Amino acid sequence: MRSEYDFSRGKRGPVIPVPRGKTRITIRLDKDLVDWFRSQVEAAGGGNYQTLINSALREFIRQAASEIAEEAAGYGDRSSARRGGGGASVRVDKSVLSRSDRLARAMGLTRDDLIERGMRAVLAALGKNTSP
Repeated sequence: MRSEYDFSRGKRGPVIPVPRGKTRITIRLDKDLVDWFRSQVEAAGGGNYQTLINSALREFIRQAASEIAEEAAGYGDRSSARRGGGGASVRVDKSVLSRSDRLARAMGLTRDDLIERGMRAVLAALGKNTSP
């Protein structure tokens, strides 16, 4: 190893140029997620796990945009749901209510239980106390 190096003609930036339409970023993902994407690529016989992650993100965006468009199409088409026993009254889009009912049935829950679990999950994700 030399005691001194000449960087006078050096250039900043990545050694390998980023392809057109791509952005180089640093992102920290959980190890189990990266391992899963890599295992999927291996099981498929090769490829690039980053491309698979890119595809998964695109699919998520497509589904989210579709759900937003579906909800926007039914905007104003609302239904009231009142919980018995002095509970609160809540207005919910009919399409959301129908999807919630289907999911609750599939999970073997009541609508109230599904909503309670969802609210607790959101509060927990926000670091809020979910104790009654």
